[in-house]
Amino acid sequence: MTIRNIIEGGRTPPVVHFTLENYRRCLCPGCMVQSGSVCVEGKRAKLPDVDEERWGVLASKPELLPVLYCSSGRTDCRDIDTLRMCRCSGCPTFVKYRLSEGRPKSYFCRDGCQVLCKD
Repeated sequence: MTIRNIIEGGRTPPVVHFTLENYRRCLCPGCMVQSGSVCVEGKRAKLPDVDEERWGVLASKPELLPVLYCSSGRTDCRDIDTLRMCRCSGCPTFVKYRLSEGRPKSYFCRDGCQVLCKD
């Protein structure tokens, strides 16, 4: 039994990899929690169109991308509004990786990535 299994009571927690495929299906950019955040908008404004070529550079710096918090960890933007409803439960990445079975269940931008989400 691995340390992951012990911590999770016998279940291996979901692992969401920081990939271009997951980036493309992520709903964070349209999430109400992020709307109105000057910090998030600043990050978006600096982003080029993300394609396979640019992904290699961006994937090594997830803090530059206001997305995939279930993989990369919580945002460093402190002006997000977590009193608004997040969209996690409707996110294709959330569904694919069965994130409702892990901890935390939503508000990854505030609470960080899934327990042991990184290898």
